[in-house]
Amino acid sequence: MPPKAFTHAGGIVGRWTRAGPRYLLVTARLNPAHWVFPKGHIERGETPAEAARRELMEEAGIAAEPIAAAGSSRYTVPGKEKVRVVYFLMAFVSGRPASEGRTVRWLPYAKARARLTFDEARRALRKARARFVARRGPVRTRRGGARSAPARGGSRRRSGS
Repeated sequence: MPPKAFTHAGGIVGRWTRAGPRYLLVTARLNPAHWVFPKGHIERGETPAEAARRELMEEAGIAAEPIAAAGSSRYTVPGKEKVRVVYFLMAFVSGRPASEGRTVRWLPYAKARARLTFDEARRALRKARARFVARRGPVRTRRGGARSAPARGGSRRRSGS
C-alpha cells in the first residue's frame, strides 16, 4: 500500500535487556482492557514514520527510531472511519513519563504475544521480532545456551523492564 493510503501509523518497539529483547505494549485509549501497540492518526505534513515516532512519545513516553516496516492492517471503526495502519519496527532510544496516562509494559516476546488483544497485532509482532532478533546474532550464555545479544556498542547494564 502506498504511504498516502495509510491513515494511521504505529510502532512495535524493541529494547534489549540482559535477559533478551523486550517489546512495548500499551493499553488502548477506548478500552483499557485491550493491549495494543502505540499508534494514531498521521497528521497533515507528516510521514508515516514521523507519525509513529510522535504517537510513541504521546502514548508511551518513548523515543524510538524506525528500523523497517513491520506490516499493516485495515479495519473499520463502526459508524466512524476506515482505518489503514502501517506499523514500523522501531529501536528504543529513551523514555520519559507519557502524557496520555496509559499503562505501559515492556514484555518478552511470549508474554507480549499472549497479552496482545488482536490477532493482526500478534502477526505483526512475530514479523517484527524476527527482524529485530536478526539484527543481533545469538550469543552464548555462561550456561552454554544461546540468547540474543544486547545492542552493539550499547551498555550491558540491566535496564528497567
